[in-house]
Amino acid sequence: MEEGFIFGGVGVDVEGFALSCAALVFFLVLYRLFVRTRELNVLFSGFFFFKGRRPTIRERLAKAPSTLYMTALALLLLALADPYFLYLKEPKPEEEWESRGLALYLLLDNSTSMNFKVPVNSSSGPEQVMKMDLSKRVAKQFIQGDPRSGLKGRAGDMVGLVTFARIARIISPLTLDHEKIVEEIDKIEFNKDIRQVGTGIGYAIYKTVSSIKALKHFSEADGSEQVPFYDIKNPVLIIITDGINEINPEDANNPIRGMDLWNGAEYAKENGVKLYIVNIDPSFAKMKDKTYHELYDLITKYTGGKFYMVDDSRDLVAIYRDIDQLEKSKIPLFAKDVKEKAPPRSEKYHLYPYLIALALLMIFSAALMQATYLRIIP
Repeated sequence: MEEGFIFGGVGVDVEGFALSCAALVFFLVLYRLFVRTRELNVLFSGFFFFKGRRPTIRERLAKAPSTLYMTALALLLLALADPYFLYLKEPKPEEEWESRGLALYLLLDNSTSMNFKVPVNSSSGPEQVMKMDLSKRVAKQFIQGDPRSGLKGRAGDMVGLVTFARIARIISPLTLDHEKIVEEIDKIEFNKDIRQVGTGIGYAIYKTVSSIKALKHFSEADGSEQVPFYDIKNPVLIIITDGINEINPEDANNPIRGMDLWNGAEYAKENGVKLYIVNIDPSFAKMKDKTYHELYDLITKYTGGKFYMVDDSRDLVAIYRDIDQLEKSKIPLFAKDVKEKAPPRSEKYHLYPYLIALALLMIFSAALMQATYLRIIP
């Protein structure tokens, strides 16, 4: 039970508190219905005999058992509410802490065609933007967020960066250092090398999935029995491109570099990787031939992802919503390895074991007193 009332660092579980109140009412009703105070009536002709007499210790303790029973009941009801002290603990540099997030690889198309400008909608109205700049803008908004568009950013997610034209290059492996990723995105330029002409989306998928596969099974690669440092449950590839899979003629007979979209998607599916394709070219949506629309839609759905056509940041909200539904992985980290300060960890110090132990001690003491020193003989 995670939620509760918290007052100045002291809290109780909500459901337990409600259950305690209900139990208290129940016991009070039972007490009224079935418990009767046993009265011992003895007739005396006068009270002169008791004048100046002090009550004995036994007489003073006569009501102790009933008091102990009632106090024990109160403690048990309080324990049912699960009271606790809540305090914040600052992680030490060498201390391991845990985060939950997704493993996201951003695959940015930097082929020659990304040099052309396209019309896009912005807050100031329609404008002409180079597709490479639009791709970088979309990628950075996805990572950092944009409050004006309701985008919160990918805090807690491990993000990697890949660029692709004819071949794919892993610019950065998965990391929580989002500032570094943004810096690398700013450095990306469209391809100017005629030898690298092409848009090898299938090969980019294959290379990135292979990197994820190696990361997931690195402990097996060295023959050790080491448990992986973190378990990536739902790795995601977000491919930002302006067109279609175009293989360089020199790679036509290469089974890896010449990989088509379907084989790339099949490889991703086999390794549990979801594909999200984001096309940023408005003219792509206006193509009369919908073959590639249908193909993108088919291969992304096949892997559990989705195909989008984006021309402004408002369309990213739909992508966020879909990706946020995925199960997040547990990522053990060390505070010293993260640029941003590790968040303080809240810990609960539960009191119910002590309350139950004290209540049982009171019940035992009351029963012992009634059976020995305070025993009443009818």
